[in-house]
Amino acid sequence: MKNIIFAFLSLFFLQISQAYFVKIAKDNHMSQPGYITTIYESNVQATAVNSDQTKLFTVFRPSDNYCLSVTKLSYSINNTGSITSCFDNKHTVGNKVNKIILDKLGKTFYLLSNYNILAYNISPITNRINGQIFRKRFIQKIIDAKLVDEGKYLYLLTTSDKSQKGKLIIYRVNTDGSLDELNIVTLNYKPKKIIFDNIERVYIQSDKSIYFYSFLRNAKVIKDEKIITISSGEISDFSVITESSTESRVLLVGHSGTEGLEIGFISIYNFSSDIVRQIDNKVYKDFPKKIVTYKGEFDGQSKVLVAFNSKFSSGIVGSMKLLSDEYNVNGSFIDLLQNNNLVEVVYSNSVATYDLKEGLLLSNLFLNDSSNNSSFISNNFFGAGNEKNINIFQL
Repeated sequence: MKNIIFAFLSLFFLQISQAYFVKIAKDNHMSQPGYITTIYESNVQATAVNSDQTKLFTVFRPSDNYCLSVTKLSYSINNTGSITSCFDNKHTVGNKVNKIILDKLGKTFYLLSNYNILAYNISPITNRINGQIFRKRFIQKIIDAKLVDEGKYLYLLTTSDKSQKGKLIIYRVNTDGSLDELNIVTLNYKPKKIIFDNIERVYIQSDKSIYFYSFLRNAKVIKDEKIITISSGEISDFSVITESSTESRVLLVGHSGTEGLEIGFISIYNFSSDIVRQIDNKVYKDFPKKIVTYKGEFDGQSKVLVAFNSKFSSGIVGSMKLLSDEYNVNGSFIDLLQNNNLVEVVYSNSVATYDLKEGLLLSNLFLNDSSNNSSFISNNFFGAGNEKNINIFQL
């Protein structure tokens, strides 16, 4: 009797897993340069590329259940190089997955929804999900999470829906990918973004300030200070360039001034041995939305790219003009995605790629209804689309 029940359940789950078919085919109406193919999926939630840049992981939700497709990235992509597994439902995960995080070995992936973090084991050979190994629900909303120190730790940032407070929660990553809580740092402000200089140096952004934290290896806080505050307006985004073990440059973008007389700004600060000094400030009519930076490995030169409402600009940090090259785009700004020196600039009707190392615009495509859910950039490929499809292009 047990064997009959087990056989029935196995057949049932097999039918469920086979019910969701991911179609991969060329769109005959797509005439953009570098186009390879399109992955058609229903209700795309998030994407990520593995550490060796060979596989695209996509989380989508065709019904109440979530599914994961793993597609081999190449210059010739078809269904034979793609595997789909369906797993938990919206009652377990949440209504929306905001981010997927992959470990370095390709054995574990983490999902972030608004109030849940979940971890799953996956076979790096078959790309099939083996099971859920961790789940934690939070009262506060999850802002972001990142694996640091070669995947040995996971830092998770949350913010309160009811007050100007948040938390930084530090986990140790076990060998099976599950998480053990090491420390909870209470934040007496509403956090918006976190950047890791390394495991021991962390920067967190609020509306008007940048905070700096220094940790020991056991996750104990040894330094906690507010290093930058603007007098009016709001910080939209920030980036950090590491100059040495004790010195860094912090770049802010945002807007300042009184209502109706606001201006956009880019400010650069030098942070060294607990001393903060503003070294540059540029103002603009347009409000900058987001910033990314890149420091050359050999020449040490720092490059910057800033996205505005309807354009993006790039330049060299420390130069007189700062932003020397300007590119017009179509649509409203959505997001910037960075993979080392490569940047994907996503607007609602345009998607551009840029090489910060070479200071070179690689592509500027006209794509309607673009979304950050379907966007990714790897060493050789990038993706752009909407909640129904991911168009794959070569760089």
